[in-house]
Amino acid sequence: MNINTVSRFFLRATVPDETLTADGGVIFLTVGANARSRDGRYVVLDLTRNGVTETEDGKPTVGSREFCPILDTQTGCVARDYTGAVCGGAWSDKDADWQSQLDSGKKESQSMKTLEKPTAQAVWTQFIQAKSTDIKPFLRVALGLENLRACDPPNAENARYYEQIQAAIGDSAHSTSGHDAGGAMAANNDLLPSWTVKVDRSWLYERPSVGSNRHGYLIRGDHVAVIGEERPDWVRVRYSRAGKPPLEAWLKRQDITR
Repeated sequence: MNINTVSRFFLRATVPDETLTADGGVIFLTVGANARSRDGRYVVLDLTRNGVTETEDGKPTVGSREFCPILDTQTGCVARDYTGAVCGGAWSDKDADWQSQLDSGKKESQSMKTLEKPTAQAVWTQFIQAKSTDIKPFLRVALGLENLRACDPPNAENARYYEQIQAAIGDSAHSTSGHDAGGAMAANNDLLPSWTVKVDRSWLYERPSVGSNRHGYLIRGDHVAVIGEERPDWVRVRYSRAGKPPLEAWLKRQDITR
């Protein structure tokens, strides 16, 4: 399989919903020999994203911008989109360093050893800090959940962030089934600390809001795993039930204890 085939495969995996239309989309150019690092491990992809923007007078117009995400061919990780003057750079003749000249005239060198890759912790932290109710835009910045797993493989240290991300997506079982990384994540469920309900009835909520209560509750002594939080008053929990799928819901933080 040549490098263009590999690059197109990972491109389709990371931007599957960006087919080219009259109003916008992505144009993927052929990968030339100068796009590959000297050791052949890294490839700079040449993308042009097209879309509709507004002019100063409010009229819609189709515009385009060049992006150059970097593919690690060993892991399948595509680093976040780089754009602007950095895309006009070239690989070093010696090491896996991408060298470019910025608009200011200053030269910049990006070593692949310190390549900024998306992480589960960063995605979750940005989502929480934005106080958003939809995590999908933050995953799109990381070029999708599968790309996030390739860049930041699930392990004991990031398992909780992946659990929280999947809980926010709202379909944890479906998104991990049949995938090796998902299996590793499921195996790490036991690493989540156990909390105990300390009140007679802890009501379940669809969202971290008193107006979203369900027709159900947990009772004193029930054990749950905390998979998300909305500080300072709410936690999202997973409650395991024998012979049934786990139950996930929001609870009031004051209702549980370690």
